[in-house]
Amino acid sequence: MTTRTKYFAATMAAALLCLAALTGCSQATSDSEVSRTLESALAKPVSHATSVSVGMGYDGPEQRTVSVRLYLDTSDDSVVTSSVDRALRTVWKTSPVRPSSIVVSVVEGPKPTDGTKGTGLDLTTAATALGIPVPEVARDLLLVRASVLQKRYGAR
Repeated sequence: MTTRTKYFAATMAAALLCLAALTGCSQATSDSEVSRTLESALAKPVSHATSVSVGMGYDGPEQRTVSVRLYLDTSDDSVVTSSVDRALRTVWKTSPVRPSSIVVSVVEGPKPTDGTKGTGLDLTTAATALGIPVPEVARDLLLVRASVLQKRYGAR
């Protein structure tokens, strides 16, 4: 084999490896698959949850936001705080995709059967207790960025 042929073969091999790596990365996990996985993962650690809904959103082309709505059997501040903490930790650690942020809302009572989402509880107390910046616009939605999640729950 000539030097030129070896160079060409090595270049093609490298190109194919790069293509394989890029193709593997672009085979993103579907939103519905992520949602199902996380809903199952949240069932046990959030013991006061009567139901959990998980949705996906995008915060840029490759940045995915996970939205979690917890339906709890109580509005007790300590239960809400521990439930939010467990939900954030579980999603951060078990999500098939690395979230750029997680948005949590909490509703007291069972999930409505009429298609509505229910009225979210004020999460100011939970946010303060967890050391998460209190949202200024919507106190019933707690948005936590990946940088805060990593500091609180460790690297993924």
